[in-house]
Formats: sequence, structure tokens, C-alpha cells
Amino acid sequence: MATPEELHKDQRKRYEEFQRTQEERKRLEEECRKLQDEADVQAFMSCFKKDRSGTVTMIKEPVLPIIEPKVTPKESTGPVPVTHEDLQNTINPMMSLMTNTMDHKITKAKLTNKDTNPYSSSVEQPLASAPPSTLPESTPQYGTMPNFFSCQSTPPSKTNTK
Repeated sequence: MATPEELHKDQRKRYEEFQRTQEERKRLEEECRKLQDEADVQAFMSCFKKDRSGTVTMIKEPVLPIIEPKVTPKESTGPVPVTHEDLQNTINPMMSLMTNTMDHKITKAKLTNKDTNPYSSSVEQPLASAPPSTLPESTPQYGTMPNFFSCQSTPPSKTNTK
């Protein structure tokens, strides 16, 4: 690795410009940190009030700022190859666990809903169990015709003129 003294004039100018931008970035980060610290202190102090007699009382519970550790990213060695077997070894146990869980829940629901559900009835609804050919076609459900949208007008042949 070369030292800054070994660089050519134009490369040294670039290096000095790089140093100036690094210093400017550090200065701006420091200013932002100071402003954030002041804002945090103001937010904390706004949770308290002082009356005329000098008694300090808490108005609301102060919210402490969350301190996030600065994480420096590790140097990447490049993409890690993932094989089909790796994916299968990861996904298969999860899929079998989910399948077993769902089977267990369905079986449990069938066993508990047999006779304990007060809203279920053993009598089937005649329209729900009838084949589609025997359902009345002329009677629209809830007073609307099949395939009818709210922005459409009703065809004159289907309107009731009573």
C-alpha cells in the first residue's frame, strides 16, 4: 500500500479532497448528534412542570430514547451458494410441522363441534343441499339478480311492476 507522500500531484489532490470531505462528514455527524441530544433533553424535561412555589411535579411518564448500537458491517466474502438440498433440508421440517399442526387442529375441531355447538343443527337446509338444477332461478337472493352490479340498471323485463 502506498503512502500519501508517494502519490502524484493529481492523486494527492484527490486524497486531500477525500480527507476534507471525511472531516466535513464527521463535523456534520457531530452537529446532528448534539442537536438530537438537545431534543432528547427537551422531550424529557417537558414531562415535568415547576409551579410558583418551586415544586417539580411529573406531568407524564418520560419516554427514554432507544439507544441503538452502531453496527459495522463485516466484510463480505461474496455470495454464499445455496443448493437445492439446503433449501429442502430447511423447508421440509417446517412443512411437516405445519401439516401436523393443521391436521391436529382440524381433527380437534371436528371432535369438539360434533355435539357441543349450540348453533349447529342436524336438519339440513333444503336449498343448500339441493342440486343446482332444482334451485329456483327466478328468485334472486336478497332481491338482486345474479351477476348484477350496483352501477348497472335493472333490465326492464326483470323488474316487478306491481
